[in-house]
Amino acid sequence: MPNMTEVLSAVITVTDTTITPNPTIVTRNMNNPSLTVNTVFYDPFILIGTAPVNIFTPAPVVYTVFIRNLHTTNNLLINWTPNGGPGVINVCALGPGGVFLYFPANETAGTPIGGLTNGVTTLTLSANAAATPVEVLVAA
Repeated sequence: MPNMTEVLSAVITVTDTTITPNPTIVTRNMNNPSLTVNTVFYDPFILIGTAPVNIFTPAPVVYTVFIRNLHTTNNLLINWTPNGGPGVINVCALGPGGVFLYFPANETAGTPIGGLTNGVTTLTLSANAAATPVEVLVAA
């Protein structure tokens, strides 16, 4: 039985900095989607090197992945195995200061697509240089 609720509270705003005053071109409110969770792993400061590091997933399948690259010059490579997937895939290279968020807002998305359903079963991080600080949150 879920004992916690996580809420994504976010707004994306785009402004035009080529003219003064800077007009807002787009403001998109995410409308606070939520997901009930049983367990959470959070570390505000993990040092990642060039060898892949397995990130602790608090359950066999996690439904929220938040990663922030805290370094000012190093890149971070995110790899995971999707739920129902055949193996580890490169998800993305996350640049300095970048944020990656996976938040399906529903643990059961219905019929699988290509054998995949919502969720992540393994998560690894590596960087292009040693001692790259990263903030990580995963929840299930």
